[in-house]
Amino acid sequence: MILIYDSTFEGFLSLIYEVYYKKLKPSNIYKKLPNEIIFEEILHIQTKKENYTKVFNAIKSKFSKQIVQRILNIFMCDSKEFEMALLEYIILGFKDSKQLLNINNSCVFYLAKHFLKRFNNQNFIIHDINRKLAFVKIGKDFSIQKVAEFQEPTHSLSEQKFQKLWKSFFKGVTIEERVNLKLQQNQIPLIYRTYMSEFL
Repeated sequence: MILIYDSTFEGFLSLIYEVYYKKLKPSNIYKKLPNEIIFEEILHIQTKKENYTKVFNAIKSKFSKQIVQRILNIFMCDSKEFEMALLEYIILGFKDSKQLLNINNSCVFYLAKHFLKRFNNQNFIIHDINRKLAFVKIGKDFSIQKVAEFQEPTHSLSEQKFQKLWKSFFKGVTIEERVNLKLQQNQIPLIYRTYMSEFL
């Protein structure tokens, strides 16, 4: 079965609702139906507020803020076909949220590759403070490690300088008469602002 959705996040959540509650077994997910598909069963998913609201509330209550942010990042930043892996990841989390940290699950490994692809020339650590776990990439090696304790590093003088400059720029280009806080919140959800210096 092939599922088609309208490419919006709400549409994707509506798709999750249909798959989870109707126990669908999709073979692939598309935003638009490819021309070469002929004999597959096709289901167009309707975006329904009741359905996507129920799924989003379940995600927020079941998953940590870091996991919710990861889901949003994958959906908004990944340009290739990510839907099947993300669908599997979310349903896996509904069944057992601890499995979202198990890199042996193919969908979890895919989300790890999301960061590897974007920071492939850098070493990095993504730290889940609540679970005391970290995704560590050094050279070509990567793994999930337990972190007994963590002391957040202080910003260098250079970093502090650039953050100050960026805040000044952000304030300088703002036209007070045209500030639309509701639109701004829609474009930049509150969940991201903890990590954006212009909102600190």
